[in-house]
Amino acid sequence: VIDSDVLDELKSLSAATGRDIIGKSVGFFLMQTPEDVANLRSAADRADLETVCALAHSLKSSSANLGALGFSKVCAAVEASAREENHELSLAHLQSIETLLPGILRELRREAGIEETVEHEDPDVTVSTGAVVVPRILVVDDDNGFRLTTCEALKGIGYDVVEAPSGEEALSMLEEMSPDLVLLDALMPGVDGFEVCRQLRKKRETRATPVMILTGLGDMDSVNRAFESGATDFIIKPINYALLGSRIQFQLRVAGNLRELHISQEWLASAQRIAGVGYWQWDSTSDRITLSEQLADMLALDDAAAIGTLDDFIGCVHPQDREFIHSRILSAAAEGANSSDDYRLVTLQSDTLVVHQELAQPSNSSHIVLGTIQDITAQRESEL
Repeated sequence: VIDSDVLDELKSLSAATGRDIIGKSVGFFLMQTPEDVANLRSAADRADLETVCALAHSLKSSSANLGALGFSKVCAAVEASAREENHELSLAHLQSIETLLPGILRELRREAGIEETVEHEDPDVTVSTGAVVVPRILVVDDDNGFRLTTCEALKGIGYDVVEAPSGEEALSMLEEMSPDLVLLDALMPGVDGFEVCRQLRKKRETRATPVMILTGLGDMDSVNRAFESGATDFIIKPINYALLGSRIQFQLRVAGNLRELHISQEWLASAQRIAGVGYWQWDSTSDRITLSEQLADMLALDDAAAIGTLDDFIGCVHPQDREFIHSRILSAAAEGANSSDDYRLVTLQSDTLVVHQELAQPSNSSHIVLGTIQDITAQRESEL
């Protein structure tokens, strides 16, 4: 009836973290599931297939999370038949749910060592203290039992965890906070996980925040939609919590590296602006040239993409220097010859700049030429 491997994983996690993850998760399931099944029967009798679908989806997730995989499959069948508006089939599957439930509850009580009367305790609130920066994770799922288990597991690993029961509440919370990672259920009533992810990507503060979408086994449509909406990873339910911890750690590390790279790029760009340095890169195979923002600013261009070919760039060189600089660049492409030259550029506003240029070719790209340019106009004027 119960997959003992799933419960053994939760027991191991409880022992490793010192938190009663198994007890709290099973306790909540014992308290909530009979009520959910009763509500499911009521909705089915009213032929309220939308509510049937939502309740069956929640039961599918919460039961699989505790190893009741057979029960979870029947809940999935109810969800599917309700989604297809097959009322008679959903009623037939519902009878199986009601038949299986007492045995599931007895087995879970036995496995978790819980007495018949269960009082559910709210999970402890973890607050970071001292100088240690604890990554904050936002868990968004409409399944209360899943949120309980997952939040307890993540707190046990050492994360600061906040939770939202819906996409709407998650978006509201994200107006006030910027978590380090979002664990987001794909399918929720109202605003689903895909829309939450799209909204996250529109905000500057959360544009680069790792988002892990939670989806069901074999639901490739949700996986594809997850990446289309901007997710960085996906996790299949029921969750392997040991693997989840590793995946979260990896995503946080990647996000940290990207953040440091972005900061370094900002510092470099700032230093280049101060020093009057820009650069260009030319691909001799496709004849495409790319200008840095600093070089575009130097030339008074509104858009760096306005210079797209080598001839476009040579057109910015002073007429008296064009043939010489053109030959220098072609030699660098053909022979890999480095060079160092001073010449003149003419800006879009017809100002003449004296620049120093270094040409080089990357060792692993014989068709690429790199040019670094420094504005030395003021230096030359001071020498006169």
